[in-house]
Order: sequence, then structure tokens, then C-alpha cells
Amino acid sequence: MITMQASYILKSCRRLGDCEFAYNPKKHCLFDIHSSKRYIALKNPQKLSVQIYLDELVEKNMLCKTKFGYKLTYIGKNHKQVILNAFLSFLIKSVLIPVLVSFFTSLITLYITTL
Repeated sequence: MITMQASYILKSCRRLGDCEFAYNPKKHCLFDIHSSKRYIALKNPQKLSVQIYLDELVEKNMLCKTKFGYKLTYIGKNHKQVILNAFLSFLIKSVLIPVLVSFFTSLITLYITTL
């Protein structure tokens, strides 16, 4: 899981699209390295903590560091889908399969005891 502030920064990175971007602490914005016109101004996060949240996103493999800045990874682009897949996998492995196994075990036990 990531913090709300890191989630906000990740959403801002996604709004820039599939490009290489960097953080400008003077203007307090994320900007596309290859286009001077594309930037996203960040609202109210503390200026010192933005770099910490970017490093947190790199640590969780949602961003990767490049030579000049950062780039979104697959997990960063599709964060909600990755979480949904992990939850569904947990649900199937930890709930559905044990319920089915116990149901069929009960059926087999009932069948054996009636013979």
C-alpha cells in the first residue's frame, strides 16, 4: 500500500502520460523532460516531501529512475488493476478453493457413510 500523498503524486504522474518526467522544486511541479509545455502543478504537498514520495514510488516499483528523471512502470500505470488482481487471487486461493474442497469432502463422506 502507498500513502495518500504518494497516491496523489502517482495520479499526477499518470496525467503526464507515458513520458519521462522530472520534479522541479522551484516551480513545485512535475514536467515532461522532452516537452517544455507539458507540466502538472502540484497542490499543497510539502516541497521537501515530494522527493521522499517519489523515492517511495521507486522503491515500490511504480516508477523507475532514468538518466534525467522518472518514468512510470507497468505497476504505476495500472495500479488499481494490479491491486484488484492481487485481491481476486487471494479471494480464490484463500476462500473459494477451501470452501469447494470442504464441500466435496462432505459429499464424499456422506456417500461413504450411506454404503
